[in-house]
Parts: sequence; C-alpha cells; structure tokens
Amino acid sequence: MRFWVSWWTANEVETPFQYWVSGFDGNDRMSLCAVIDAPDSNKIEEKLSELYPDMKMRFCEARPSDYVPGDRFPGFDPLMCSLGEEK
Repeated sequence: MRFWVSWWTANEVETPFQYWVSGFDGNDRMSLCAVIDAPDSNKIEEKLSELYPDMKMRFCEARPSDYVPGDRFPGFDPLMCSLGEEK
C-alpha cells in the first residue's frame, strides 16, 4: 500500500525514503512529508519512531498505488518510497 505521510520533528536524518520539509512550527520543529510504501500505517509509525524518537505524527493517509505528490514536492522518485525493510 502507498501512504502520504507527514510528521513533526526537530531532526533531519538519513532515511531509506525520500522526504520534503514542508514547514516549521516556530519551536524548532519542522513538518516533514513523504510518500511511503508499506503493508500498513502501523509499520510506518514504528519506523518513523525509530528514525525520529521525537516524532509526532501529523497524518498518514492511504493513497492509490500510483500516487505522486504535487508540484510543491519536486523531484519525486518512485523508487524512493521504501521503509528499507523486506516487504
């Protein structure tokens, strides 16, 4: 399944998936967005919590398998949507 995901964090880390910074909250936290392929939303939240211990989920919405983010998120690479785990 494909998901459009956003979360708050104060950290940028290297991830197996592509993400974009979409805004800031004024308290040193940024809003990150990503297109992530995973079996379910729980796997995404587990992985994000592992990568970003301070993570606060904004949303995790199921999308069609061919979903592509809009022009506000340039350079989308459909090969960069993995959690970095076996599917």
